[in-house]
Amino acid sequence: MSASPRMDSRCVPTALDMETDDESCRMLLDSAEDFFRRQPPAAGRAPSGAAWRALADQGWLALRLPEAYGGSALPARHGAIVAEALGRALWPEPVGSHAVMMATLVRLLAKPGSEVWAGVAQSLLDGRHVLACTWQDQAQQTDFAAPACLVEPGGAGLRLRGRKFGLAAAGLTDALLVTATYDGQTALFEVPLGSPGVVRRDSATSDGGSVSVIDFHNVAVASPLACGPAVGLALQSALDEALLMASVQLYGVGDSALQTTLAYLRTREQFGQPIGTFQALQHACVDAAVQLMLARAACRRALDAHAQNADAPATRAAIAAAKARASDAALVTCRLGVQLHGAMGYTAQSYIGQCLKIALRLSAMLGSSASHRRRFMALEEAHD
Repeated sequence: MSASPRMDSRCVPTALDMETDDESCRMLLDSAEDFFRRQPPAAGRAPSGAAWRALADQGWLALRLPEAYGGSALPARHGAIVAEALGRALWPEPVGSHAVMMATLVRLLAKPGSEVWAGVAQSLLDGRHVLACTWQDQAQQTDFAAPACLVEPGGAGLRLRGRKFGLAAAGLTDALLVTATYDGQTALFEVPLGSPGVVRRDSATSDGGSVSVIDFHNVAVASPLACGPAVGLALQSALDEALLMASVQLYGVGDSALQTTLAYLRTREQFGQPIGTFQALQHACVDAAVQLMLARAACRRALDAHAQNADAPATRAAIAAAKARASDAALVTCRLGVQLHGAMGYTAQSYIGQCLKIALRLSAMLGSSASHRRRFMALEEAHD
């Protein structure tokens, strides 16, 4: 290996790798690079309303939203371009859980002329009202199941009770789409986060954000936005796409961390020479690069499968593999980067340290690598 270890600085699972003649992908990639280049550093800050609105102004929150609701209705590979750019820029805004899932639910459940669903779509278009879907009835849940929350008649209307886990960036969120069992079926209800009877318990995440448990104590709700078997199918599809985007985002974090580490190894000197000339460090960086390449391949395979048949069991298995690979690769690479940066890698202000903090949050979001390996095996066995 040369004295300056190098690797391809952009080996990302974008449409440029798969659809070289797609002008819309090239334009989106250029736009994303230009946008994040002009933004102040995001490392270490909490999700903000101003940043969320800036993403909406770019049209990125509505990339997958149907054209009938004002969206772009672009394929998932376009969303992957933005997800990878978000990862490289270390933006903490929860685009996967708060935008990708919302757009999928509108696409699969909204009925023409529905004012409520039009409001959900508008929240993605202007970014002024932030919605999130709360569907996890237990921590680290990776697949949608019949909800434990119940909605029953009470007083003059309907009342919701139960508990949900895993709400990211509650401080950014205005209202929730809550999954509940209603009249024996799965249903979806809109609940303002400040409603009487809604109790929120926040836990800080490593990167300055939060994840919350939400309790609903006889909360008054209106009629469901949607009800029946279609709700569960739509939520699983929304979850799969959010997982796919999180995988690509993790790859972006990991590859950015490796590039930062390689640049540092070329300039940091010890014993009169760059530490990048030390063979032990070169080998460690090559190992990390191999893990990132495997994660990149897994993300590309999942994107290809999603484009062909988004709801096939094989596609869900590919997405589980991508999330597991990308989580492990990002964590390995970021931890190596912190180690090779020495004491400065542990400082609160260091870019490489912030890479690790973001990777820790994203790798745990919607299920750890271990949980998705188990999910992959279960899906493969069911497919066989």
